[in-house]
Amino acid sequence: TLDRNVALKFLPHYLTTDSNEKERFYHEARAAAALMHQNVAVIHEISEYEGQVYISMEYVEGETIKKIIENKSESLTIKKILEIAIQVCEGLAVAHKKNIVHRDIKSDNIMLNADGQAKIMDFGLAKLKGATRLTKEGSTVGTAAYMSPEQARGEDVDNRSDIFSFGVVLYEILTAHLPFPGEYQEALLYSLLNETPQPVARFNDKASQELERIVFKALEKDKEERYQHIDDMLADLRKERKNLEYVRSGYVKASTINQLSEDKSKSAKIKNLKIIIPVAVVVLLAAALLFLQKGTPELNPDMTFRTINMQFTEFQNPGLSPDGNWIVFPAADANNKWDIYWMHYAGGDARRVTFDSSTNNLSASISPDGGQIAYDRVNLKNSKYEICVVSSNGGIGREIAVGIAPKWRPDGKSIGFLKINKGHPAFKTIKPDGTKEHTEFEDSLRGSGNWGFAWSPDGNSIAWLRTFQVRYQEIIIHNLKTGEEKQLTSDRKNIDKVFWTTNNMIIFSSNKFGNTNLWCIPADGGKEQQITRGGGPDLGIVVSTDCKKLLYYQNQDFGYIWRADGTGTDLKQITFDNQNITSLCYSPDGQYIAFSATIDEGFAGTSSQHLYVMNKDGSNRRQLTFEDKIDQNPQFSPDGEHIAYASIGNLTEPPDSMKIKLIDFPATSEPRTIRTGFNSWWIDNSAMVVNELFKPGNAKVFCPSSWKVPVTGGKGVQLFQDSTQ
Repeated sequence: TLDRNVALKFLPHYLTTDSNEKERFYHEARAAAALMHQNVAVIHEISEYEGQVYISMEYVEGETIKKIIENKSESLTIKKILEIAIQVCEGLAVAHKKNIVHRDIKSDNIMLNADGQAKIMDFGLAKLKGATRLTKEGSTVGTAAYMSPEQARGEDVDNRSDIFSFGVVLYEILTAHLPFPGEYQEALLYSLLNETPQPVARFNDKASQELERIVFKALEKDKEERYQHIDDMLADLRKERKNLEYVRSGYVKASTINQLSEDKSKSAKIKNLKIIIPVAVVVLLAAALLFLQKGTPELNPDMTFRTINMQFTEFQNPGLSPDGNWIVFPAADANNKWDIYWMHYAGGDARRVTFDSSTNNLSASISPDGGQIAYDRVNLKNSKYEICVVSSNGGIGREIAVGIAPKWRPDGKSIGFLKINKGHPAFKTIKPDGTKEHTEFEDSLRGSGNWGFAWSPDGNSIAWLRTFQVRYQEIIIHNLKTGEEKQLTSDRKNIDKVFWTTNNMIIFSSNKFGNTNLWCIPADGGKEQQITRGGGPDLGIVVSTDCKKLLYYQNQDFGYIWRADGTGTDLKQITFDNQNITSLCYSPDGQYIAFSATIDEGFAGTSSQHLYVMNKDGSNRRQLTFEDKIDQNPQFSPDGEHIAYASIGNLTEPPDSMKIKLIDFPATSEPRTIRTGFNSWWIDNSAMVVNELFKPGNAKVFCPSSWKVPVTGGKGVQLFQDSTQ
């Protein structure tokens, strides 16, 4: 009567006489009609025609997600997928707030109209809280491939079931595959209840690890481990969209190994890296990075970010030619042999420069005239780091000193480098031919591993990283002629790398706001400004002479847990998130796995590691320790009622500060300290062996000793001690 197109949904004739099905149909209409949202198909009326019940609803001109996936009728970019996911979540959020559970979310029930707007269809299986129970106990409703585990078991469901089903849809959109495949319903349900989906990245190298994390959190089999509210999933999806927009607006998203890149003429693209520990990415921040206006530093608002496509997955601190066109970097080949490589910043194949095949290289630096490269390598005979020089055309590296982190002085007449003497870093210089090695100064404070320096443009001073209280670093300007020093930062945070630009700016990487990002500050002091944003860590800074190109890299360590039987067969991956897992063990009954994992990305020696435990299939993961410590080496007691582990405040603290702690399993109380030590073994349920490090007498080195200690604590009985390190 209103002269508009509508969609009519009829109850099949053979169900007309079934009062339960008829009531279900009216139930659908009432439930859906209560929802007024742009992402939910609108119900106009419910009526009958010649005894057949029908619903008149909004006519959506478009295609279902299922059809789009099958026909590839639309190019679904990551941005578009995020938009669809956010819209669906917004529609479900409205339903859930009205206590309506859809119970049949699937790609056939989500449509995109001509304007790209998502519409949730068919609330026919929705369960309105307080309504008459319309399904028999133990029955399963919904389409099997999209069911939640609790729905497949015939259990009562709530909004978390919709979250799981939408996780299936999101996985399907991203991969064009269902997460739980099966040729028949029984096989499908077995997969749903017992198996873990393949990683999203296996099918779609454009999906970030953060997006994969969101999907797998929605697909948690245990509803207690799943997103508890659709609003939580919606918040994560919006955050991921914002991270994607950072790239488009000049910021880089660096929280995952799938790094985004963009320039002004091309759409955003993603480079997926093979999963190797560590994983690294080289990023170029280009197009007039920094400029000065009458002494006031400002960032160029139009700066762009681009990820440089590399043929390697493991590399370290790169160097940049003065004109910003060439990159030199240490990298490992497929056999884990390290050498120095040279490539154009625009990409392409890298040319091998050295043939040392070292076990590791830390950094490389191009001379001001571009003709030589200074780098450090591990001497395979004595395992010492050496400073070497090689022609940019390639050849045999020539050792000139023992040390690390070589950097050419701006005039090219000497090379600065670091040498560590009993934990105290010294700054040295040497001629490129290996003559006139000179100690410029030695720091009186003990370093922590985050050593670094940068030459001033005139070569008369350096920006020096000094470690305080073995905890944090500050930038010190050290005048090499007068010895005078000035502290530039006072953030009491970790700083890893530093670079001094020709326009007198200091660029450094800091975890000032939690993530390790790039910052800049005038060399004369002033306000700090943030350059990069994201998860980081952003490291290895070099800037071209004209200050228009900044090169840095990101490096992350992570690992997955796999499980196999005693013969090495039946191999199965059981964790998928990118945590740096350092140690793990089975419970005595084989039902649980305890492990240590890094929580916060950051510098070596500063990240927290907490203990976790999960079921042997990877489900029901829960965190056991929460202190800002590094907790590792968990060991179950023989009866499985306790877990012993080693704990230290920071890897840079003295070795004798590590403690052996004990926590009940399941955790019913706070962990308690047994004694100092770095590892332990259970003898029986009442005692364990603890190894510790100590300094006998006036010794300057730590020596090991071993103790038998009761689990109730106390000094215990010494088993042996060694007089050597």
